[in-house]
Amino acid sequence: MRSLHQLLQSDVATLHQCTKRRPTDVLQMPCCGDRCMETLSLNDITESEQAFKMSLNEIEQGHYILRQITQHSYTYHGKTRSKLIMNLVIHGRRVCEVAWCNVHDISHRRFTKYANQVKLGVTNISHGNRGKKRMQEKTSRAISWMRFHFERIGDFMPHKNIVRLPTFMKKCDLWELMKTQLMEKEFYSLLSYGYFCDIWRKHLPEFRTGKSSDFAECDDCAQIRNAISSASTDAERQNLLKVREIHERRVETERAVYHNAREKAVRQPDDLLVIIIDGMDQKKTYFPRLVREKKNTENLGKVPMHATGSLIHTNVPEGKLAVMRLDIHNFPHDSNMTINNIMWNLVDNIDRLSRQLHLQLDNCYRENKNRFLLSFASLLVEYDIFEEVVLNFLPVGHTHEDIDQMFSRVSTALKKTNSFTMQELMHNVHESYTPAIKVQEVKYMFNVKEWLQPYMAGRFGGHSKPHNFRIRKINGRARMHYRLWSTDAWQPTYEEDGEPAQGLVCLETVPDVDDVPDMVEPSLLKLDLQKLTHDIPNKYVDYMPQQTVEHLRDFMGNIEQYGQVAEQADEWPLQQLIEAARRQRSARVTTSGDVPPNVQRIQDWMESVCPPVIVGNQGNQATEAEIVEDFSTLDVGMFVAVFCPDSEEVPQIGKVVNRDDTSFTIHWHYGTWNTAWKPCYVSKGRSKVPWEDRQDLAAAILWDFKLTLRKTLTKQTRSILQKKYERLQSQI
Repeated sequence: MRSLHQLLQSDVATLHQCTKRRPTDVLQMPCCGDRCMETLSLNDITESEQAFKMSLNEIEQGHYILRQITQHSYTYHGKTRSKLIMNLVIHGRRVCEVAWCNVHDISHRRFTKYANQVKLGVTNISHGNRGKKRMQEKTSRAISWMRFHFERIGDFMPHKNIVRLPTFMKKCDLWELMKTQLMEKEFYSLLSYGYFCDIWRKHLPEFRTGKSSDFAECDDCAQIRNAISSASTDAERQNLLKVREIHERRVETERAVYHNAREKAVRQPDDLLVIIIDGMDQKKTYFPRLVREKKNTENLGKVPMHATGSLIHTNVPEGKLAVMRLDIHNFPHDSNMTINNIMWNLVDNIDRLSRQLHLQLDNCYRENKNRFLLSFASLLVEYDIFEEVVLNFLPVGHTHEDIDQMFSRVSTALKKTNSFTMQELMHNVHESYTPAIKVQEVKYMFNVKEWLQPYMAGRFGGHSKPHNFRIRKINGRARMHYRLWSTDAWQPTYEEDGEPAQGLVCLETVPDVDDVPDMVEPSLLKLDLQKLTHDIPNKYVDYMPQQTVEHLRDFMGNIEQYGQVAEQADEWPLQQLIEAARRQRSARVTTSGDVPPNVQRIQDWMESVCPPVIVGNQGNQATEAEIVEDFSTLDVGMFVAVFCPDSEEVPQIGKVVNRDDTSFTIHWHYGTWNTAWKPCYVSKGRSKVPWEDRQDLAAAILWDFKLTLRKTLTKQTRSILQKKYERLQSQI
């Protein structure tokens, strides 16, 4: 059995090992004038510090200090202020504050903090970080990845404030995908599957995945999901996962076409105008609509409203304009509805017409993806309203875009506010979204389908498969190209005879714009007029103001007029658009011609072409008529500058169409010294043909020169022509 001295030496050794302090050194620490430290023994110091440091955590230590100060102190209230008087004790021996702190190895600052809490009456303490939730870096990184990836592959539901992920995506698959992509970037601190599901539930509840979706499912997604669920080997499952990843990237690429076009339209409004059009869920828009539907009104007659929404992306403060047009199902919802919406949107933004129009539409063949809409897009190019029209269709099951988010906001707002009449419904729709929605009632509709049909170029087929269509003018006619995906090449590439394809002509001839189409005849056959006439004026009396009831009675009394053709409609939109496009083209030419000299020098330097490398007689270079006496190098397809003494306009430039030994045919181009050169066309009947002329070979003064990427003259070509025209004009 060990002696008391041995036990004390063992405790001192243990204390020295844990606290790195020797008790003998503690005894020598200074304190107060009473030398309190000299009254203590080594055993007092060892037991006090060991009990305080080795058996208590930080919170328990705080409670111990607070309790000792409270038990061995009292408050002295003086005339001017109060003071805390402390009589601290260690093993029955009275010590000062400094000695007590020395023995327990705590700082004077920490002791003072607890003494001040005693003055304030604090009896319980907690850790400083208690209640604070700090997000770990791996959690923050995972949330960022999940939000970014989910928004790219998900579809915004128009009637709910949620984003629906593809039905074939499971949480475990997304977790595996996240681990794979983060591991590629050397992020080794990964989440477990359980924690992944927890942060999804807590931080990203708006993203949903499940076995079914509220909307049509992509055929590819369904086949991939079924194949993965029935895969018998790991190798087969891994191959299917790669196929699914390819499909996801393809859908993301198609979405990026629309997203990139939106950004470009905001930044370059003269070059691009983007319009997305879609229809809203018909079950959400009707009147009278009560926020809290009563049992007596739940099955009463209600006037249904069909809503067609549009978002016009252009250079406005909000980046887009919102429009919604309503009808009471008295007009057919076919391609006429889409075409009229396009025309109305363009007329409403007639000062914002651009060179190119991008239309983002749904895959519905009845309203959008049909021969009538493709022919109408060709007509916009034939009338020179736009230089190019692009139609983009997302894959089936992935067609939900920003316009569906607008529909979601409208649906949410209508649930919170009563809409007794059509006017109240339109007002609530107007206030439901930012920017405010421009709401219009459809009172008439032009029958563009029947108007265009005689001019179409025969039967259309196979146009339901491609997702991209492009229509632009080639040789004076609007020609259509198509492709299945945005990463594919435009088709057709070659004609049957092997020549490069110019594209498909949708319109055999161009209709006269002055020939205004008839109006679509409305119909009320889709409305249950007998039920509406009986319920609305009589059954809603107890649930709405009397003034509103009278308004609804007037509406039902005059509802027959919604089935009649409008007596007078606005001006035929295409006539307004043609005139506006002509004015804007003139304004662009005028503006582009006024280029300051310093800007022109920068443009010339940036767009300068590489000079030809000449080895002996090899290499192309611009040929001047004064250098050679024969014109054998003047060939078809070359740009040529000519001098016509009877014309004062210079330069005179065109392309060689054909030639013989004495003359050549030139296709004239229009432009100036500093602006782009474009082909000239003239009207011939209802079509436009290239403006061609026959010139003698002697009229050519420069040929085989190149234009810049912006179709302007290079600095070298401009300098040569200016000198030649000046010399030739001086000889007249």
